Amino acid sequence: MSLETYPKYGHAEQLEEGLDVRQFWGILRKRKATFFQIFVLVLVVGAAATVLSKPVYQTKAKILVPMGSNNVNMLASNDPLSTVMLGVTPETVSTQIQLIMSRPFIQDAMKIAHIKKQAGVVRPTVKVESVKETNVLQVVVEGGNPDAITLLANTIVKKHVDETDSNRVSGFDKSYDYMVKETNSADAELKLATQKLSDFRDTHPVLEIETEQEARQKAYMDAQSARVEAQSNVASTRGEIARANARLVGMNAEIVRYHTADNPLRAALEDKVRLAQLEKTDLAQAYLPDSDEMKAIDAKIAGYRADLQAQPPTLRVPVYMSNPIRDQVEKNLTELEGKLSGHMENLAAADALVGVLKAQLKETGPWRPELDRLTQNRDRAQARYNLLAEKMQELEIRKSAGGVRARVIESASVPTSPIQPKPALNIALAFVLGLCLATGVVFLQEYLDDRIHEPDDLQRLARLPSLGHVPAIAAGEPHLVSQLASDSHVAEAYRSVRSAIGFAALDGPVRLIQVTSASKGEGKSLTSVNTASAMAMDGKKSHPRRRGYAAPEHP
Repeated sequence: MSLETYPKYGHAEQLEEGLDVRQFWGILRKRKATFFQIFVLVLVVGAAATVLSKPVYQTKAKILVPMGSNNVNMLASNDPLSTVMLGVTPETVSTQIQLIMSRPFIQDAMKIAHIKKQAGVVRPTVKVESVKETNVLQVVVEGGNPDAITLLANTIVKKHVDETDSNRVSGFDKSYDYMVKETNSADAELKLATQKLSDFRDTHPVLEIETEQEARQKAYMDAQSARVEAQSNVASTRGEIARANARLVGMNAEIVRYHTADNPLRAALEDKVRLAQLEKTDLAQAYLPDSDEMKAIDAKIAGYRADLQAQPPTLRVPVYMSNPIRDQVEKNLTELEGKLSGHMENLAAADALVGVLKAQLKETGPWRPELDRLTQNRDRAQARYNLLAEKMQELEIRKSAGGVRARVIESASVPTSPIQPKPALNIALAFVLGLCLATGVVFLQEYLDDRIHEPDDLQRLARLPSLGHVPAIAAGEPHLVSQLASDSHVAEAYRSVRSAIGFAALDGPVRLIQVTSASKGEGKSLTSVNTASAMAMDGKKSHPRRRGYAAPEHP
């Protein structure tokens, strides 16, 4: 039964599609069997998974390791001894982590700890991480056997400490032996080169010539420096000249300035007005005010005054003068050109002097090449010996200090409780997952179910208000309201419908009531007759074709 004449009666804005708390709770109540089945199923699966999961234990051990620098492990191309120093330099923390996590290292540790695969027990896994901003490594071992993972963790840290100390000692010994051998060889080479140079000086009188040659060499170097300075001055001055010429481009030679002066035209017009007024005074003695002569002089005065009004009191007079900025730039440019000329002369003189001194340096005797060769051999031997002596001293200091040795700071202990599974957490997760899954399935069923089960469903889908709910009448009982007892719940239902229709007619009369259904045989005629009877009992009269209610529909 729908109310078409006044649809606003149902407050349609309150029937918009949506899901409030009551509808939410109603859907859950309607499909509570499905909800509880899914919820219990998820809980049971979660509990079974927790019970059937294999326990996993965890233990930790910590070791302090020597920390090397990332830059030390890089080979210096200008220092061939850097490869020797690598033997006494500890690896970086990240490198040591990778060494411990390598497959051969873990397999060796498992063999030492006698770790074997056990049926139904989770195999041990190893993870190594560094404690933040320190050179402490934490070894984390997880597995199903507490004793086995504890033994494996302690074996790993002990194995790494032993190998680190062994490598350190071995590296020190090899590097030290090599450096001793090379230092002795360099010392012998230096002594031999020094002796050869001394013998050559003793057999050749080169000391006086050497002194003069050194003076020539110094003069040549000074001349070279003077030439470089002159070249720099020339280049710098040319750059300043180029910048000055660039500033002159587009710069005006003159600038215009304005000053304010009285307008001479206004003074001339004012004189004309005064003369015309004097002329008017003379004419007024001979002519009447409305004569042509007086009108002409008035027009003349008005014209002068109009011209005077159009003229401004003052004028902007331009004054042209030389641009001081351009004058300064041109002055600077002249000075720079003078400086460039001087620098060019200095450069030419320096080039000439360098040529002369270079020619003098080439005037050496036949002994000079041999002396230079012996001197270079001595210098190379001295440099090699100094480098080896420095590295030798560094090795001795490191060997005496001993450096930071790897050591165990925290051994692994046997865990007493597993880290997995976690019954409380798993049950909580299963509880939440069960609630979400059950709710989702219930609302999916509700969304896919397009059947109408109760009046509220029809009211929500049709987006129309409900006037009432009429129950079905059992077979064998009277069907008409007039035949039913006054306290019958069926009669009360029709009276409620009558009252709802009456409330709908508060703002205007109800012109049409339509009774319809989805198919035939569902009680349209009975509903129409009983509704009309209930209204008639209330004292209302109507005719189906004039004033009242529409005739019942027949299939």
